[in-house]
Amino acid sequence: MALGVIIARQRSGTGALGSVLDQHPSVSSLGEVFHHDAIDREPNYFWFLRNLIEKDPDMGLPGAYGKRFALYADFLKARTKKAHTIIDIKYSSLHHFNAHWLGILEPPTIFQVLRGRKVPVIHLGRKNHLKAFVSGQLAQLNDEWHAKSQDAITIRNLKIDPRACLQFIRTMKREYERVKKILEKHPRLLELEYSEIFDEVGELCAIVAQQLADFLQIAPFKKHKPAFVKQTPEALRNVIENFDELAKALDTTEHAWMLRDD
Repeated sequence: MALGVIIARQRSGTGALGSVLDQHPSVSSLGEVFHHDAIDREPNYFWFLRNLIEKDPDMGLPGAYGKRFALYADFLKARTKKAHTIIDIKYSSLHHFNAHWLGILEPPTIFQVLRGRKVPVIHLGRKNHLKAFVSGQLAQLNDEWHAKSQDAITIRNLKIDPRACLQFIRTMKREYERVKKILEKHPRLLELEYSEIFDEVGELCAIVAQQLADFLQIAPFKKHKPAFVKQTPEALRNVIENFDELAKALDTTEHAWMLRDD
């Protein structure tokens, strides 16, 4: 059995993509295993780590990162009879396997671990960081991060602080480009863009389905519909109450194109 990872930032479609992967008879998608909300149950990494260091406290030290990752990978793969196990690692969770010494500008050690073990990596990006920002704001307002139906989304409009939004966009653009640069020489890498993975009816598009099947070396997908729906299915002008104010703030920047639908 093989372990693979999806690396992305929040609100980039990892939940939707993972839910499609999980419907495949050869793939088990375990989601965001480094999230602290599920710390009290498996397969959460911190649930595993607690049990691991109870038996051997030294396994919690930074220098044990390689063996700790290997043990966790074996633990995850043993939980399913499917050939492939996929986990979701957000940019903000990439630090959990850092070694004793790591320069402030060096990549998180997890990239070295994944490269050394030739773990397949799907890097899922969302270049329209404005839509990611809006999606995150609505998810927080609705307290619903993975909605399975539009009925679960009661708040559909919001007012945005243009300055905070622009800062978010600039930060996320730098993060995305940084991770993309780090991964460019990874031995088993598939780069996907959020706006291209689902078609106009919300299903995994045929081209991406074939890319995933080829990359994971599995049979073609028979099910393409994700388990989750978008927080922002409408045009941004219909969602953002102060759209014109935001448009004015973005108009003189390189990010103005993000006001259009992706």
